[in-house]
Amino acid sequence: MKVAPLFEVKNRLSQYVTDARRAPVIITRKGRPCAALVSLEDTDLEVFLLGHHPGFLALLDRSAARARAAGVTPLADVERLVARESGARAGRARRRRRA
Repeated sequence: MKVAPLFEVKNRLSQYVTDARRAPVIITRKGRPCAALVSLEDTDLEVFLLGHHPGFLALLDRSAARARAAGVTPLADVERLVARESGARAGRARRRRRA
C-alpha cells in the first residue's frame, strides 16, 4: 500500500492508477488521509457501488433492525443450527452402523 500527498497524485495520476492495481493508494491532504485510490478491474462495479452507498447501507441497517425487533432468526444462526443437527445425525448414523 502506498501513501501519497494529493498534489503528487494529481501530477502523476496515471502512475498511481497503475500502482493501485497491486494495492490501494492512500491519498493525504496536509498529512492526513482523505481518500483512497483502488483498482476496480477485478471487481463487480455494482457490488462496489452498493457497498459504498450510504443510503443503501442505511436501508440494510434499518431492515436488520426491523428483523431483530420482529424476532427473525439471523441466517448465520440458522446455518449453525443446521450444521449442528447434521453433525448429530451423522454421529447417530455412525453409531448405528457400528452396532
